[in-house]
Amino acid sequence: MISRILVVDDSDYDRKSIRKTIFKANNNIEVIEANSLGSMYKYLDGTIDMLIQDISLDSSNPMDSSGLNALYDVIENYPMLPIVILTGHYHDKVKEYHSGYIRKSGHIIDYVAKSDYDVKLICDIIDEANIFIEKATKRFEESKTIDEMLNDLAALEKHNNELITKANEVDKLKLYCIAYSKDISFDSISAEAILTGGYSHFNAVRLCIDIEKALKRYTIHLEESNFSNRLNDLSLRYLDVYNNYKKISSSWRIRNLIVHESYKPQKTETLQLYEIYNVLMQLH
Repeated sequence: MISRILVVDDSDYDRKSIRKTIFKANNNIEVIEANSLGSMYKYLDGTIDMLIQDISLDSSNPMDSSGLNALYDVIENYPMLPIVILTGHYHDKVKEYHSGYIRKSGHIIDYVAKSDYDVKLICDIIDEANIFIEKATKRFEESKTIDEMLNDLAALEKHNNELITKANEVDKLKLYCIAYSKDISFDSISAEAILTGGYSHFNAVRLCIDIEKALKRYTIHLEESNFSNRLNDLSLRYLDVYNNYKKISSSWRIRNLIVHESYKPQKTETLQLYEIYNVLMQLH
């Protein structure tokens, strides 16, 4: 939820005016004021939930000659921050000229003319900013999960490569080559289980990544939905998914244990993931 808003404008009058309007919209929100880009960046390093910035700051100050360039910088370096652009003269032209490029980022919540805003507009902007933060946080958590899985996979690959170089026995070396081969198969899962005493973690992590990619690929219109919604959507469109609904749900529980609790799956559990992976790969 929005609790701290940073207002950046070189006009004392305009800053005070928008502060008063924000207070009327929600008196629980703290408003921080900055009169230059230099002071803006100092506050951005703290806890700021939303930025309201004048697009054309005082050109007499070399540091503040381009509020637009600063916006590009903020969009790139603060991906979770919703932004509102303040405009003075030629509001419509400014909005038309810049919105086509800047708004693609999704960060720009609205363009507000200094001469034309009220409490209702500010309330609507705050609501939209809260929605943006919620979606951005969800996307960040999903990407972080994938990154963690890929990092785990890279670490496992490095470890397994070291083991391969140390293997002196021919039969054991063959098992390593099968277990950690490029393609996942029944043989690679079985070989890894022999080497590890029953576990098949390396192949399970690879299967988790491939299964998650498949679920996203076949339910692309449900990009923001959770696993349950994805699975329900697939089961309505594919008979194979409907017939394997319980197995896929069970496999996803195994996936969650692997991703979130560093669980090392047994061979039978990895084979279950492999079975569901094959079901998803055969969908058309």
